[in-house]
Amino acid sequence: MQNLSFRGTNEKLYSASNGNFLKFVEYLALFDPIMNEHLRRVKDQETMVHYLGKDIQNELIQLLAGAIKQQILTHTNSAKYYSIILDCTPDVSHIEQMTMIVRFVDVIKPSDNEMSESEVIIREHFLGFVPLKETTGAFIAETLLEQLEQMGLPIENLRGQGYDNGSNMKGNIYDALIEIFDETSLTGSSGNTSRIEAKALAGAISKFKFVVSLATWYNILFEVNLTSKLLQNKEADLNSATKQLQVTKNYLVDCRCDEGFQQVLTDATEIAKELEILPNFETEEQVRNRRKKRQFEYEAQEEAPQDPRQKFKVGFYYAVLDMAIQSIEERFQQLQQYNSLFGFLYDIYSIKIKSTEDVLKDCKNLEKSLMHNGNKDIDAEDLCCELVAIARRLPKSMPPQEVLLFMLQQKLLDNVPNVSVALRILLTLPVSVASGERSFSKLKLIKTYIRSTMLEKRLVGLATISIEHAQASAPDLVELVTKFAKEKARKVRC
Repeated sequence: MQNLSFRGTNEKLYSASNGNFLKFVEYLALFDPIMNEHLRRVKDQETMVHYLGKDIQNELIQLLAGAIKQQILTHTNSAKYYSIILDCTPDVSHIEQMTMIVRFVDVIKPSDNEMSESEVIIREHFLGFVPLKETTGAFIAETLLEQLEQMGLPIENLRGQGYDNGSNMKGNIYDALIEIFDETSLTGSSGNTSRIEAKALAGAISKFKFVVSLATWYNILFEVNLTSKLLQNKEADLNSATKQLQVTKNYLVDCRCDEGFQQVLTDATEIAKELEILPNFETEEQVRNRRKKRQFEYEAQEEAPQDPRQKFKVGFYYAVLDMAIQSIEERFQQLQQYNSLFGFLYDIYSIKIKSTEDVLKDCKNLEKSLMHNGNKDIDAEDLCCELVAIARRLPKSMPPQEVLLFMLQQKLLDNVPNVSVALRILLTLPVSVASGERSFSKLKLIKTYIRSTMLEKRLVGLATISIEHAQASAPDLVELVTKFAKEKARKVRC
């Protein structure tokens, strides 16, 4: 570092906008006394030349973020099997950002001269944000393939994928709407429109029908929230998720009956009394139904329910429950398909009481699903024999992660390679995309409205350092600083 010459920059470099980066440089200076001395001279204004310009900032950010990402990719390739979690959200500059999360199983084997314990850890790491020009499935798939090729992750080792997208709904309370309606400062066409709309909304939410709809949604969302919390845990497995979704589906199906609707009415009536709202369904204006063409052999004529209570039950209560049940069934079918293939691996301990034919059948189904272009990850017959052998050695019933740890501690991984591969692939499969959602919180903090023109490389670099802060301490900072110094070193004339 002593051969470095520094370019002059502006005194305004130490403004509040660069304060965080200055702390980062101070942290790096702890590992190099020469850099520490140079930083002291700059802060004491003994010199006005330094390496703290915006271009150097970006280079240092990319240097550290690149080292973190390379370490993650090395661990991913070492684990071999991995899954990808994708999610999209627009940033403050209205650019659609796709987050990429990699999930794999890290099997830590201590060497003979180490005293550390064996570990089996399910890891999920942030790989970066990717700007999208389109949000179609074809474009996202094409972008994913390009990113995997650039990062050196073989597509043939990809065993699972997770996608998601969503939106939030917001509303206002009755008093706020009335205040808007009574606000005399709202004039003109837009102001009068706002007041009229506020009055109409206030009238709508003060009806008993709205109270019943709130009670309906509360019961549904309370049950769904319990399932959502379980699915957001990265330790959640297919078996527990499938069971929880089945419980939620059964609850929604049980609610879709006259008794369930009556219970909702009872809860809504108590709320309506507290709010001084009449617990009666208001009669709406009758609208002439449009006549529909009917086939000549169709004898019955459909008639819409005239009773407002019956109309609400059919048009809203049952409709909402049907939509919720259908959504649960779609997710349940996807997880059920995977659970039917890997389900027997969740209770290896009980395999010793099963017939060999049943176990072999499950192994063959799994072998077929993990086969591509003639290449297969496991051999069904060998897997069956290995599972029976492991079942005899397990002291009790264990989940897959503990079984893999038991095999590691007993030094059995090399003797039962098919079981090891099957369990690692099972634990690699993502149940939800909650990790992708969490990365968006950093996106909102880093790319704010005052930094909406931030370059994509800087955004991804800062996000990588922030999200993967635990990995940021692993790279050799002295080596990174030395690498940076060599790239910036200049020849000094004698």
